[in-house]
Amino acid sequence: MAKKSKPSFANDFAELEALARKFESGAFDVEQGLADFERGMALAKQLKDRLKTVEQKVETIKAKYAHRSGAEEMSA
Repeated sequence: MAKKSKPSFANDFAELEALARKFESGAFDVEQGLADFERGMALAKQLKDRLKTVEQKVETIKAKYAHRSGAEEMSA
């Protein structure tokens, strides 16, 4: 069985944008609108969680190199 790949951030964001455009147009019925709203909320949470993870990694990398940079300056 092939491993299912995780959707990319860009694909999830595009799907969320498409749902937003659908709501803005008003072209949906109540049942489908509710399902789309639930999907949109799930996508928004996934995207927010991914961004938070990336932010944390960026901060870790920045701290790592700020520490190295400071140590190099002290030894110079």
